Amino acid sequence: MAAAAVFEKTGIRERFVSWNKERMFVREAGEPGTPAILLLHDFSTTSEVFVPLMELLSDRYRLVAPDLVGFGRSGRPSEAEFGYTFGRLGCYASTIMTEDLGIESYAVYAQGSSGPVALGAFNEVKSEISAMIMQSAAWSLDPFERLVAAKAEGAPTSGAVSRLLGFFRSKSWYFKDVWSHAIRSYELDVLVLQGERDDVIGGAEEGEMPATLPHAKTVIFDAGHDVLTERTSEIASEIHAFLSKLEP
Repeated sequence: MAAAAVFEKTGIRERFVSWNKERMFVREAGEPGTPAILLLHDFSTTSEVFVPLMELLSDRYRLVAPDLVGFGRSGRPSEAEFGYTFGRLGCYASTIMTEDLGIESYAVYAQGSSGPVALGAFNEVKSEISAMIMQSAAWSLDPFERLVAAKAEGAPTSGAVSRLLGFFRSKSWYFKDVWSHAIRSYELDVLVLQGERDDVIGGAEEGEMPATLPHAKTVIFDAGHDVLTERTSEIASEIHAFLSKLEP
């Protein structure tokens, strides 16, 4: 069972959840019964990066932003204790939605290097995820390597980021094929948000996700890689426009 202590901070509810011996810090906003979005942060930051976006969307959506296991204020088990993989990180975040909050269906917003975390989770829990929003997100090896080249201060202990990089490096093309096949097979709706001047994952013409998933909706902003910070209100509008058109 999940246990939590709740704190209040400027409209964002903050709490800790314990699941399967791992402690996760979670930020929430919005009300039960509204469409839900799970927000997954880049490896170089924490769930705090989503606070401005959560404040803009909380009147229409239930937003859940955990610090991934090993990051921020969540627990930092060793590699031997936890076994860091993309699917495992994503599934622990998804557990908050299903087991703790009782949410059966939700969209996933993946930022930057959490792209493979969202895709890994989807490959394991497909029926729960109703749509995916990929913002400046890594899809394959090269951009993922660039995103994690400088290990962040908030990164997990025991070389977990290095392990994930090595894991991806050894199976990059396999992962890409499996993930894209799963998305196409389930006809998952995907929104790609990208900066025109993104020098990390590439601009509109270079981005792999639009080419691999031609039916995804792609929105290009006049921004660099940090498009969420540069275009917060515009991203909130695009998310609402995208999700409001999907089947209930």
